[in-house]
Amino acid sequence: GNFYNFEVNVSQEDNAVYIKNMEDISVYLNGSELILDKKALRENEQTIVPMRDICEALKTVVGWDGSAATIEKNGTTLALTIGSDVMYKNGEEIKLGVPVSIKYAGNVFVPLRPIVEALGCDVQWNEDLQRVDITTK
Repeated sequence: GNFYNFEVNVSQEDNAVYIKNMEDISVYLNGSELILDKKALRENEQTIVPMRDICEALKTVVGWDGSAATIEKNGTTLALTIGSDVMYKNGEEIKLGVPVSIKYAGNVFVPLRPIVEALGCDVQWNEDLQRVDITTK
């Protein structure tokens, strides 16, 4: 669909507040809405979200080495690389569908579903509400 961005600069830094509108995607974790630093987007039928926000919400441990990231939780390690649409879960290759990317001047965005599912969560997408529900098992 079309994205209508209403930007209001709130500081000297690269932060922007987005006014909620019907096009916006909301992300819920166990029934509570996550407040994302930068809003979720749809790309190639996938919801992509700021990696830091989703990792903090799921209480993962994140490590960076240049453009390569690791996400760890409960004995599962995910390895991702900026620009790549392949992720490794404990060494096993998983196609992401869209590459890990940088948006909004420096925020790393990742496809939500493959990452949260690899970490053992359920994901539901509601097209009518433009809403993602993540449920931890």
